[in-house]
Amino acid sequence: MKELKVYLPQDGPYGLEPEEGGEPVEEETCYLKSDVDAVIAELKQKLEDAKASAYAESVDAGMENRRLKRALWLARGYIMTLLQRDFQRLAYQCNNGDYKKNLLNRRNRYYDLYEKCRSKAEEYK
Repeated sequence: MKELKVYLPQDGPYGLEPEEGGEPVEEETCYLKSDVDAVIAELKQKLEDAKASAYAESVDAGMENRRLKRALWLARGYIMTLLQRDFQRLAYQCNNGDYKKNLLNRRNRYYDLYEKCRSKAEEYK
């Protein structure tokens, strides 16, 4: 960062009273306008760079969050297919009609849940 050089006016008054009370000023100091403008421009540029990097980081975090949510829904859907297959297998091994019907209903419910998980995963694609 550019340093501001302090100038003391050669013919300026000493012992000035500050506006609205306060401590008396021993010396009057001043800065060149071009130096002050350069420092302000540099600080503004740093602020803009910080804002841009913060925005880029938030976008990256949002993309990572979407990717992880999609993976989570896909994993849930995979679990539903495993449960669906288990209930299918149990239903075909069962001899009891009512129990078999119950198992097939559960299988259908897990298939519906699988479909919901897949559609939710597509939202995060």
